[in-house]
Amino acid sequence: MKKSWQALLGGVLFYSVSSLLVKATASPPATIAFYRVFIATLVVTPFWAKDFFLWWRHNFSLPLIVATLGLTLDFVLWFYSLRFTTVAHATFIVNMAPLWVGVMSTVFLKEPMSNKGWLGIALGVSGAAVMTLQPSAIQIHVGDLMALGASFGLALYVTMTRMSSRSMSSSSVLTYSLFFFTSMWLALAVLLLGQGFLLQRHDVPFVLALALGPQLGGNTLINYALSNLPASVVSVALLGEPVIATVASSFLFGETLSWQIALGGALICLGLYATTTAVAKA
Repeated sequence: MKKSWQALLGGVLFYSVSSLLVKATASPPATIAFYRVFIATLVVTPFWAKDFFLWWRHNFSLPLIVATLGLTLDFVLWFYSLRFTTVAHATFIVNMAPLWVGVMSTVFLKEPMSNKGWLGIALGVSGAAVMTLQPSAIQIHVGDLMALGASFGLALYVTMTRMSSRSMSSSSVLTYSLFFFTSMWLALAVLLLGQGFLLQRHDVPFVLALALGPQLGGNTLINYALSNLPASVVSVALLGEPVIATVASSFLFGETLSWQIALGGALICLGLYATTTAVAKA
């Protein structure tokens, strides 16, 4: 169990640099997302592919397929959102995922939500509203809405991965399955969106860092943690990502920490705490 907590901490630290690396790129978002997962898949193929094909020859996991669709939705919408909004907005809103995990746990895992859990959802949605509404008019940031959609995809990934881990004894098969199928969905997304597979030369080192850091390192560690820890615990731990990313972006990109970010982020954090503790005690 101690190793699971260490893996969770390491995964959060890897995740924290993801938005900063994406923000520094200029290639199409779906293309960046594809290479992030595809390169990581290539790196581990010599080690994990054999066990992957042996398992899938005799088994099938619908929750895992759904998890990869959720992760694809998360990547595409989140990467797009970073082109339209700040790192602080995107990372805080996408990390509303534990709120949706609470709802999905009720629906898919048959774990009833308490009054405290529903209060948490209300606080989180209120925080997102504060961050997404323009102070000068009743307008909504498109980038923030994309981040909100990405948070739903992330919640789907976390919940379904937790379900999948119950039928997969090998964490390497679980992780490689997520990498393999997500890279396929992302390739399809690139084709459907007509973005092409060419990267700008400037983006190559950032994409390599994304593939080896947040994807290979972060996702592998988070998947291992999900094999041993409740989804609600893992999702609340991801709260560390927006805090680190927001502070770093203020130094690296000169992004202003407005009162909307502070108030909205505080409400989201309160909502996340209420929801995840309610789910954990259920």
